[in-house]
Amino acid sequence: LHVAMPEGFQVPGHLLLLRKALEGIKQGAALWFAKNKWAWGKCGLHADICEPSLYVHDDVQIIAAVFADDVGAAHAASCLQEYLAVREEYSKLINIDSPGPDTTVPITMFVGCEWTRDRELKTIKLTQVQYVRKLAKRFEGKFTTQDMPYGASKAKRDEFENMPMGTADNMMDRLTYLEGIGSIGWPSVMTHPEMSFTYSVL
Repeated sequence: LHVAMPEGFQVPGHLLLLRKALEGIKQGAALWFAKNKWAWGKCGLHADICEPSLYVHDDVQIIAAVFADDVGAAHAASCLQEYLAVREEYSKLINIDSPGPDTTVPITMFVGCEWTRDRELKTIKLTQVQYVRKLAKRFEGKFTTQDMPYGASKAKRDEFENMPMGTADNMMDRLTYLEGIGSIGWPSVMTHPEMSFTYSVL
């Protein structure tokens, strides 16, 4: 992948050739998904054309769900040895950062949601209480929290949209801002659609 040189490091007439795709660039996600798909294929798992993030093994009961750079894998109790072999093969192709093959973690850690199933009513209720509590603790003192980001009125919305640009004296730390914005993207599309507009503007 060729990219323009960053400001302050430019050499006129030259580009950089990346040996590895940087996270956050437009092509990064597509390159990662292509590599991950290739790795799962080498391990005998393939995704359905309608659900490209869910991989199923061709012969044994093993599934893997992929979200960005996180993977949640599961297997039937009778397929433990086959799963460990697949995991070992996958780890040779993709760097795995996880507690280990003998550690089972709740699926809620992967999806960042809790759910309650009411079989009688045939409903599933999704919440993100733990995720939101973690965010509140992580950003304590850096952001204010309230039920709605602004009152449900055109005047408040216009005020928000026309907020003046900050200055060097009052502008928030860029990294803190980007971490905060990145953290609220997931709940804005999962369980808090009321903040989607604000999230997209910010």
